[in-house]
Amino acid sequence: MLSIGLGQYRTVPEVLYYRQNQYSVLLKGIGPDRDLADEPGPLPAHWPARRLEKALCEIRGVSKVTATKLIARKRPRLFPIFDRVVKSRLAPDTVFLDTVHAELSTNETLRTRINEVRNGAELPNSISALRILDVVSWMEGQHPEWRTYTAPTADRNFMTQ
Repeated sequence: MLSIGLGQYRTVPEVLYYRQNQYSVLLKGIGPDRDLADEPGPLPAHWPARRLEKALCEIRGVSKVTATKLIARKRPRLFPIFDRVVKSRLAPDTVFLDTVHAELSTNETLRTRINEVRNGAELPNSISALRILDVVSWMEGQHPEWRTYTAPTADRNFMTQ
């Protein structure tokens, strides 16, 4: 789930060397890791994490999937991983971040279910609701036979079920 292929070998020097200062400034602008659900919403277009995602995607060979995985590695409680499997379970890419944020912030049923999963799997509280949502969504997308509910087809948003 977290493995990424950076494709072009020029990508690594761009991230780690040539643009290092730019990304350091953007990461500092994001601030320390914290729960996405606690962010005041709606998330503005100029939200620092969005700006970092956009900056990473400007590098040739870095897709939205790669960018979100890199950000999630640095801010695991704050930024969701976007890939085709998770997207298919949660929301279309145009509203992905906003949908995940809104649901984690306001959907008490979802939060309760995530806590049930955390407790059932005996996960520590240090594993965020966002990471649990990412993993469960990815696993269910990869293994449809594991689903314990029927996802609605109209809005593709299982989180309100």
